[in-house]
Amino acid sequence: YKVSSIDYDDAQSVLDDKKIYQVRANVNDTRMNEPKIHYSWAMQVIFLAKYFGVKKY
Repeated sequence: YKVSSIDYDDAQSVLDDKKIYQVRANVNDTRMNEPKIHYSWAMQVIFLAKYFGVKKY
């Protein structure tokens, strides 16, 4: 149940208060992060990472 490091980084980016209104590419340019749309997903990823950890690749 560990969270991938890419998902974890994306979730942190989505939850960044300074960028809440900005749509932007993720860290490796494979997805678009839209904070308003992906907020619930990001919260779930952070929760799972807290309890199960993060996979390191």
